[in-house]
Amino acid sequence: MFYDNNPENKLRFGDVVRGFLLTHCHSYDPSFAEKLDAYQIDVAHPKLAVVLTPCCTIAQHGGNMLVLSPLREIRPDIYFNNSFLREDLTRINREMTIQHGIGPEKWEKMSDEERSQHLSKAHGEKYIMLDLFVYDKHDLLPEYRITYKGQKANTNYYMIDFRNITRVQTPPDINPTTVKILQLSVQARAELRDKLAHYFGRKPEEDEI
Repeated sequence: MFYDNNPENKLRFGDVVRGFLLTHCHSYDPSFAEKLDAYQIDVAHPKLAVVLTPCCTIAQHGGNMLVLSPLREIRPDIYFNNSFLREDLTRINREMTIQHGIGPEKWEKMSDEERSQHLSKAHGEKYIMLDLFVYDKHDLLPEYRITYKGQKANTNYYMIDFRNITRVQTPPDINPTTVKILQLSVQARAELRDKLAHYFGRKPEEDEI
């Protein structure tokens, strides 16, 4: 189960929320950031976003400062290029074998040498698309059409990108019921926490040498 059927009347890590404005700063020349023409601030109003503030931090500070990532439509190439993932796109959230990560179709077309090269670099199961976390389908998430190289499908899978995160100041007395749409199950929240921690905590390849 991906979502909690009995969501709490408070904001939690992983919640899907609505109604927040997100800002992004474009720095054209960091050497001259003090000049007004050296940067631009864009304001976006995504229909939905995901709370990435830890639950304990929300509880301690009353939820008056949240870290959010916009909930976006999935990339069509992810859906159409790998039948293993297409069966359940939330598999992206968990570690998997190199065969599943590449996809059954591409794996079957590879030569024995190419497969051996991939297997020699793979040490057990690993995350793929490390910066992405997929939210499962739900009746409260709008369906949309995706197209890719002549292929078409309707879906209501969504995703967040760990590279796209914004801090938002909120009123200290914000009513969670006015903004909260969905709450993750304990298992799904643990998967989000684990992948996010791995994303920020992994060692650079040059440091592992």
